[in-house]
Amino acid sequence: MAADNLQPPARPICDTERRSIQMATTTMPRVSRQSSAPREKPRRSLRGRVSPITTLLLTLPYTVFLAVFGVIPVIMAILYSFGFFGSRTGVGLDSWNRAIQNVSFLPAVINVASFLVIFLPLLLVGATVLALLIDSRRDRSGSVARFTYYLPGVVVGAPLVVLWIFMLAPQLSPFGPLLNAAGAHDLGDVLTTDRFPLIFAIMALYSSVGGWIVVLGGSLAAIDKEILEAARIDGANAWHTAIRIKLPQIQKYIAFIGVISFAGAAQLVVEPTLLAKASPGSLSSTWSLNQLAFYFAFKQNDPWVASVYALMLILLGVAAALFLIFGLRSYSEETAR
Repeated sequence: MAADNLQPPARPICDTERRSIQMATTTMPRVSRQSSAPREKPRRSLRGRVSPITTLLLTLPYTVFLAVFGVIPVIMAILYSFGFFGSRTGVGLDSWNRAIQNVSFLPAVINVASFLVIFLPLLLVGATVLALLIDSRRDRSGSVARFTYYLPGVVVGAPLVVLWIFMLAPQLSPFGPLLNAAGAHDLGDVLTTDRFPLIFAIMALYSSVGGWIVVLGGSLAAIDKEILEAARIDGANAWHTAIRIKLPQIQKYIAFIGVISFAGAAQLVVEPTLLAKASPGSLSSTWSLNQLAFYFAFKQNDPWVASVYALMLILLGVAAALFLIFGLRSYSEETAR
């Protein structure tokens, strides 16, 4: 019995066998815990759940408003401009010739162009600089500053003009002593022909720069934090980070602001109309292209020439939209390469 329980001594393992055992254990596939867990079923995309009827119902209100207040008026303006409705000279280019040869057309174009030359650079530079300065303080003070700049944008249209009439009248303005020192003693001294482009540019800048600061602030907040951290590690200060890192990242948004602001500012009408009523005789009723279209439509009873001016403004907006769509797309593709 004792002999049966005796076992032969274990054979010593040589170095080659030891290495093969180690290689086998290291190359043996490991069972992952995640592989044993049941896999989740892929979620169905939301696009597959929305029916065409739901999509139609959601877009129907906008489509109706676009057709009634956008497409149909444009078609009517085109037909009126070529004399298809009640024209005294019949169908043709007579309305276009009369609109272009009108004595008020070229001064209105010059006035709007002067306004745009002052307004657009001030808007783009001012909004970009202020947005970069506010973004450098990513704390509560930056949020308060952004909200403070946005507040003037709440006052637009007629209330804005009334506010600026109060600000420009030396008798009422808190800047009255400064205006008196400049030689202006009443509103008529301030509202002169050569100052109107600058006055309208300041009014438009006051009401619009805050909203665009918020837009640029959102684009700056979307910049990858790792890029900013890498710039800081490489020794870039606040100035270098703003000019070489942040500014190239928001160039598309700055171009977007410029195009949209150009299309909107070219249709200037509220400010000159109300200022002309506040100071009779200081401002022409046909100072801008939009005013010129209004003058021919409702005072001269000439919808044909008015339609021509309206189409000119529409073409400016369409050109700006096409540049925004295709110009920025090609720019994005070039920068991506």
